[in-house]
Amino acid sequence: MRIGRLRPWIWPLLVLLCAASFIVNLAVIIADQIDDAYDPMHLEKTGRLLAHALQGNAAAWEAFRLDTAASSYPSLIHYTTLPVRWIAGDVPRAGAVTVAVWSLLAILSAFGIGHLLAGDRAGMFAALFTALTPGLYRFSRMEMVDVPLAAVVTLAIFLLLRSDGLLHRAPSLAFGAVCSVGMMTKQSFPLYLAVPSLYLILAGYLEDKSEARRHRLLNVLIAGAMTLLAGVAVLVPNLHAWFTGRQVVRAFYLQTDEAGFLDNLRLLITDGLGPILSVLTLIGLLVVSKKDRGVRTLILWLAAPLLVLHITYGMLSTRYLLPLLPAGTVLAALGLEQLPAVGSRSRRIAKATVLILLVVAATAYDHLRPEQTVFSFESYENRLHLVGVPRPQRSNWGLAPLTQALETNSADARVILLIDSPFTSMIQGRLWMLDPLANVTNLFEWASVGRTPPGLDNDDTLREYLSAADFLVVKTGFNRDVRNYSQPQDVDAHFAQRVFQIFFEIKPHFELIQHFPYPEDIGPILLYQRRQGEPAEATTAPPNEVRREIRSAPDLEE
Repeated sequence: MRIGRLRPWIWPLLVLLCAASFIVNLAVIIADQIDDAYDPMHLEKTGRLLAHALQGNAAAWEAFRLDTAASSYPSLIHYTTLPVRWIAGDVPRAGAVTVAVWSLLAILSAFGIGHLLAGDRAGMFAALFTALTPGLYRFSRMEMVDVPLAAVVTLAIFLLLRSDGLLHRAPSLAFGAVCSVGMMTKQSFPLYLAVPSLYLILAGYLEDKSEARRHRLLNVLIAGAMTLLAGVAVLVPNLHAWFTGRQVVRAFYLQTDEAGFLDNLRLLITDGLGPILSVLTLIGLLVVSKKDRGVRTLILWLAAPLLVLHITYGMLSTRYLLPLLPAGTVLAALGLEQLPAVGSRSRRIAKATVLILLVVAATAYDHLRPEQTVFSFESYENRLHLVGVPRPQRSNWGLAPLTQALETNSADARVILLIDSPFTSMIQGRLWMLDPLANVTNLFEWASVGRTPPGLDNDDTLREYLSAADFLVVKTGFNRDVRNYSQPQDVDAHFAQRVFQIFFEIKPHFELIQHFPYPEDIGPILLYQRRQGEPAEATTAPPNEVRREIRSAPDLEE
């Protein structure tokens, strides 16, 4: 591997690139009008709870502990957002600013890999291409753990190469420390690093003499122990919650997307690297020397996880591809560096032309896409592969009035949402932005992936749970409109039927106080409040009468 000094003009360019990337991301974060939903919204809420807890709020600490115990993600992301939250306060997307900072680590690590393999110019190309990668810069504006994961994976690959497959002690220890951070970032970290790491370590071991083998094995044991300890610390405390509350194993085989390798490859080309960088990556694969162990490591980093992502996740999302994208950008940079020279002047002109076309094409690619958010960047809906996210102009006349009504009437009240959609998730988000301790439950999101929420597996407990609500939010036509619960997330139909049946039983104890327009639909959303003086537990209606009412009722407001 080539390790040379950096020419003086590289550092200013690298700093300028990082500053430009962060400023653009920050501008989009500030101006974006789409509300957070689902995972970003939950992460934002939990980060706020931690900030409040460390400021002395005991209730916030207990809520943070419960949220992280039931979460699919380790809690490191919340601690890294604290500096921004303490400076900016309770402003929307404070956590997304931290993610934008994480994206700079991915850019710098890609530079380091390119520099190791082909010099500082290749490193600069790799950093530039990483900053221009559509998947990375779009998700750098959302509070998700996937950009931090991509950054940590890229840094780990850099240290793996720098240590020559864990032959040298100092970078090997750094590799172990970074892998520990990776395990605390997201549990899928080993998926992206296992194959390239094993290859480079084994390839070096087979070529080593006895003394070098002992050094390498000792470094592997130390780095492995560091990673294992971090993994145990993160995984063991939450195992019970993941297998019961989140039902991880059940989620694994109940995902409903029919995703395959070719689907992920298409997504990598269209939304991950983008068409232009995909072409440059292909050129890099064709022209670089495959005998170089570093290049082989890059190829395995890109290809091996891509072959199994659809098996692991069972669904398509660009965010699962983010840790692979720097492998493609570095290969593209190596290919550009290795193109046959046709004279120094012609070569410089050719590279400059490619870069100009790349920037223009990437910019046009974003600006020509329909229904964009501010600055014409990719919409929230397409970023998360959600259906039904209302545009800002739609949510303002539907989402805002409902949120304001709940805010006015439901201080310290319990709100249960009986419709699961991105729109409904945004109701939760807006209320949690006002108060992260607000008691707002999206029941059918809780029941996604075919599970029955813990404690609600029989009618008596479910009736008691719904009856204890101060407010219920439902949609007209709930008994015939499958959009009222999240079919793509495989909500159990029998559980949904039980919920609606029990709602009819307890409905006389609630009164309809307001109704609100629903985006892209003529049927409104209805807000019910428990009648004053009513007990928390409602009486049970005769089963036959309830079934007749469900069959005959065209809509809830009748």
